[in-house]
Amino acid sequence: MAKLKFTQIIIISKENKSSNLFQFSPTKNLITADDNGCGKSTLIKSILWTFGCEPIFDDNWKSQNVSCLLNFEIDGKSHQIYRENNFIYYTNGNEKHKFSRITGEYAKFFGELVRFTPLFINRQEDVEAPPPVFYFLPFYINQDIGWTDTWNGFAKQSLTQFHSSWKNILVKFFSGYTTPEYFQLEEKIIQLKKEEKKSKEKIEQLNDVEIIIRENLPSHNFSFDESEFNDIENELQQLDELLRQESDWAKQLSQYKSNKYFLKSQSEYIEQAILSLEEDYLFATEYLENEVKCPTCGVFHKNSAFNRASILADKQKMIKEKKYLDSLISQQQIEIQEINNKLNEIKDKIKYLNIKYQLQGEIFNNYLIGITPRLVNKSFLQIKMQENNLIVENNQNQTKLKKEKESIIKNRRKYSDEYFYKIMYHIKNDLNIHSLNLDKVKTPLHYNKLGKSGGGSADKTRVILAYRLAIYKLIAHLQSTTISPLLIDTPNQHEQDKRNYNSIIKYLSEKITDDFQIFLCAMPNETLDNYKENAHIINLDKNKILLSDNYDSHKKIIDDFLNSF
Repeated sequence: MAKLKFTQIIIISKENKSSNLFQFSPTKNLITADDNGCGKSTLIKSILWTFGCEPIFDDNWKSQNVSCLLNFEIDGKSHQIYRENNFIYYTNGNEKHKFSRITGEYAKFFGELVRFTPLFINRQEDVEAPPPVFYFLPFYINQDIGWTDTWNGFAKQSLTQFHSSWKNILVKFFSGYTTPEYFQLEEKIIQLKKEEKKSKEKIEQLNDVEIIIRENLPSHNFSFDESEFNDIENELQQLDELLRQESDWAKQLSQYKSNKYFLKSQSEYIEQAILSLEEDYLFATEYLENEVKCPTCGVFHKNSAFNRASILADKQKMIKEKKYLDSLISQQQIEIQEINNKLNEIKDKIKYLNIKYQLQGEIFNNYLIGITPRLVNKSFLQIKMQENNLIVENNQNQTKLKKEKESIIKNRRKYSDEYFYKIMYHIKNDLNIHSLNLDKVKTPLHYNKLGKSGGGSADKTRVILAYRLAIYKLIAHLQSTTISPLLIDTPNQHEQDKRNYNSIIKYLSEKITDDFQIFLCAMPNETLDNYKENAHIINLDKNKILLSDNYDSHKKIIDDFLNSF
């Protein structure tokens, strides 16, 4: 089972030149103080803030402009994370990362680090990896709202960037209902929904354009029968086809002319070579010596009968090659003439149609006015039919993917729900919650029914705690994510009577084993004695958290850390 454990934190205010260093036990920790305003909650919140959460701090603490360096372990491996404003620095000794904001790349990185891999739908209808605040929700019970809202405990604005379905998605993830494949399917569904939205918007835009065209076309008092419309439309289509043919034939004509030019240049070159060979032969026959000197280059050549015969042979080859090239040139000329004839024929037809509609300009203008809505309607209808077909296909694919998602949950949910119910049953008895009807809270998804459990405020506080402890144990059992320390801030809500408060502390002392790390914030009370026996105790006094005594040494630790990046 992968576990996250906090080992040490340095909290520093460079502005006020004050700081403090706190070390933690890997098992039980108690943060206590005689005065209720000494900073117990602030210490817990500072740990969470370092990871990128946004706890609710008071204005006095915000004015300190603190930074934090937290040492923690995951399965015994050391990590460090430092936060200053919204800048995050992380290292595990081997790799270093720096992030300029809490969301985006850092959210993905943190999720991979602690195996927190759900995907939420943001306000722009895109899927996104949630930031760390959502990871810590089941592990942190805030002193104020954590005892009334089971999936809260942080500043409201840090939980509102996603679609309202995020709570159910989060509960399903932690409860082991989902798998990575589940979120891959969700991502595909979101993409299909976006495509469907685009198709619908396109149809609406086309409808708007049709209305604008109808409203802005000039009125007319002429009439065309269907055959006249069809005749004009056919001739316009014919004109379009003629223009296309003219372009195609013109391209072919250019190619044939280019071929002819090349062949002609080759023929002229060979003709020059033939004349040169004839001159060589005449020159060689005029001299009877065995060698002759070339009058052009000055080189001596043999002048035997064989050599003179070879000149004649080369000449015959050249003559044959020239005849072949001349035949190709003739073929090219024939093709060129045929293409010219076709082009002239096409141009005549184009000219005829152009003259016809120039002479019948009013008829043609009337046609344009009359035909435009028909063409627009016809064209738009085809596009809208295509988009509607896409929407239908899209909906079918969404339905298929949703069934696959439901199948994943169905196959895993039964076991998780049964285990959750069994845990809740035992915790209910351990915490003396007689008013809790478990028939109303059979699954982790029934968190909204906890407030209807009956009993007084003190009972409802223990109901919330029972649910949170059951979720914690369910996560540990299913190993749905790396399990965080359990952070409980002031469980003695609504003045629990001694017996009930004792049952809470006894459960935390005995039923949460030393395999897990607990942080308990509480005022001094003899009920805590049993818990304190095995706990690391942090006593805060009136000076609260920040002191000036060791500021320089703490600042050096942080400076050395930052200088390593």
